[in-house]
Amino acid sequence: MEKADGSSWFLQVVFILVSRFFMPRYDARLQILKYQIQMLCDRIDDPRLITKEEERAELMRLGALIDHDISDVMLVVKPKTYRGWLRKKAGKKPKRKGGRPETDEGIIQLIIRLATENLGWGYKRIFGELNITACEANGKQTYGLSRRDATAKQGTTWALRSA
Repeated sequence: MEKADGSSWFLQVVFILVSRFFMPRYDARLQILKYQIQMLCDRIDDPRLITKEEERAELMRLGALIDHDISDVMLVVKPKTYRGWLRKKAGKKPKRKGGRPETDEGIIQLIIRLATENLGWGYKRIFGELNITACEANGKQTYGLSRRDATAKQGTTWALRSA
């Protein structure tokens, strides 16, 4: 009987030590959930939730208690939004949106000038002239810009102008 009591005492001590190790993290999770419920109660009539600066700061403070592992407890904002707040707070540059870089303004003006001065040229001819001058533009850019300029100036499409 003594062995059973001794081992159960040991297990109780281990359980208490382990629970005390995880308790602050568990409490922080509860605090995050409680704060989010309070935010929602404050805006019960609003269909959209737009966070205020002090609310963001409080959510980040509570998130720091659990090492910003908020994927399962952050329900008011998306975790991606939360990570954006952290980047902004750290002073890091925001992530650049993907896609092709914008066309240089000088090239845009050159395409528009070629399209307006040479009404008989199509976008392929303009694109060919740009390649001769070593300008970095592709056919879609040339087509889009010459078409946009044509419809803005004469109210017709590029195809009708060159016909």
